[in-house]
Amino acid sequence: GELAESFNRMSREVARSNMLRKQMTADIAHDLRTPLTVIAGYVESMRDGDLAPTPERLDTIYAEIERLQSLVADLRLLAHTDAGELRLNLQALRPKDLLESASAPFKLSAEQKWITLTVNAADDLPLLQVDESRMNRVLSNLISNALRHTPESGSISIVATRSNQSVLLSVEDTGEGIPPADLPHIFDRFYRADKSRTDADGASSGLGLAIAKALVEAHGGRIKASSVGGNGTRFEIELPVK
Repeated sequence: GELAESFNRMSREVARSNMLRKQMTADIAHDLRTPLTVIAGYVESMRDGDLAPTPERLDTIYAEIERLQSLVADLRLLAHTDAGELRLNLQALRPKDLLESASAPFKLSAEQKWITLTVNAADDLPLLQVDESRMNRVLSNLISNALRHTPESGSISIVATRSNQSVLLSVEDTGEGIPPADLPHIFDRFYRADKSRTDADGASSGLGLAIAKALVEAHGGRIKASSVGGNGTRFEIELPVK
């Protein structure tokens, strides 16, 4: 009976992995096709003489090229983490300095939306051995998401605390929250909770949280999310103290 249950569980996992692989392939194709279609349309019209190559149109083409480059870079980063080949430039940093550095670029956007953005970390927390640029990317992704989903007059709290042999970094907002059905999948690659949103709407490609998870795990840490629909979302990163 145990063998049968184990076999059935393995079969379900294999089927799920195959489904995710097919879905990811379809999503990659979609995210590559969209900017390529825009670029091809402009270039073809300019070649045929229907459109003049104005600076504004060339800027549009270049923006689409940058989107392609960003997507390829993200896929390459994930490939390196999957293969265990990601190189980290570790250095000792105070948690407070890390949080303040990551939050600084978002203060103006928060003020413009009347959102209270606070950083709270004690000065005597133990140092973290982290790659500053990689961890900054993780935190920036979480803060950016929080700003996108928090209404005016809301708040975003970025906090560092001690927990046994770890330091906990959290980003918590008072936004719309994540539906329970979506919460288990938000770290899946190319997963979008709101299927109607695309890059053209200002949403991400669906790789941001997958990359955040990969980078945190590359540091020997863990990341998790908790949310109650309509009552905000909390992301928590646990990093070991070495």
